[in-house]
Amino acid sequence: MMRTWAIAVGGFAALGGVTFFFWKIGSPPAQTAAAVANVAESEAGADACTALHDANEAVLEKLQQGKKDCHIVRPDLGCVTTRTGVTWGYRIARTRTEPAEMPAEHNEIQDCATDHDVELVRRDSAGTKVLAGGHETLSYTWSTKQNDLSLEALADYDGDGEIEILRLHDALAHEGSPEHDVAVLTFKDGDVKPYPPAAALKIDAQRDIDGDGRPDLLSRGPYASVTVSDALGNEWNVGSAMFAYHALPNGAFELGDAASIAYTRSRCPSAPKDVPITLDDTTGATGHEALADSLVCARLWGMPQEKIDRAWGSVCRGFDATENPFGCQTWPTALASIAPPFTLR
Repeated sequence: MMRTWAIAVGGFAALGGVTFFFWKIGSPPAQTAAAVANVAESEAGADACTALHDANEAVLEKLQQGKKDCHIVRPDLGCVTTRTGVTWGYRIARTRTEPAEMPAEHNEIQDCATDHDVELVRRDSAGTKVLAGGHETLSYTWSTKQNDLSLEALADYDGDGEIEILRLHDALAHEGSPEHDVAVLTFKDGDVKPYPPAAALKIDAQRDIDGDGRPDLLSRGPYASVTVSDALGNEWNVGSAMFAYHALPNGAFELGDAASIAYTRSRCPSAPKDVPITLDDTTGATGHEALADSLVCARLWGMPQEKIDRAWGSVCRGFDATENPFGCQTWPTALASIAPPFTLR
């Protein structure tokens, strides 16, 4: 029996270089050149991301050795290799630290106040390129709980040979609202740029809703602008990503075609019979997702805006704000006022 083995040797510079050596032992099964190339690309991509992660860790560890009074925060920095063998990843270009900023009652060692300047890099067969449009700064203080960047490979939407990338930035500070910023990136004219058909879309995540191999973009759709305020003045989104911008063969995205409607229908299988609203539903910043989704579904199934307005008014008409200054927020009526992008029948 014959097998083909691949061994990667050599060191890394920047994102790394990998050399593969092949030899035969016994009698190999038939294996196409394309299959061997795919294995090599996969292993090279994994090694490139490992090398990038190790390089970032080395920078942070060296910095930590000089900081005994506080912890250096290690951000979660994304790296991904596409099926064409191109690697995208973030690397630390510069880090600035100050003594930990913390309340006086904290005596234990805290996280350093830190700014990580990171750069997006892209590695293909020609080598590693720093993408000028991919520079970002991740800032941490004692109150920062999360400030991370991740990357996901999507598809070659426009057929130019480049796999588009989903870039996600998640941030959360103590007593702050979470930030979730998502964008579709492409490589064009030697640099990273927003993918034009998705540049204006408010995206939450990606999922291939119809199994055609092109990931679709999940969103709150036209309702993404509606927020609720908490006692600290933070703004929180209401509801969940009930809509899908369907990826089309021509590289565009469609909200309201058959595949898109089918996804929303799976989230809203039937028309709500009523929209009961309580005072608790109009107060604070959390726990409103189920009601918000129900209101959006009601509008999609043809419930008139006036019915939702009356339900809100039955609770909030004559409301005394001196007893509860954060009650009777108007986000339910704000949702009701937005015309649905399509209807369910």
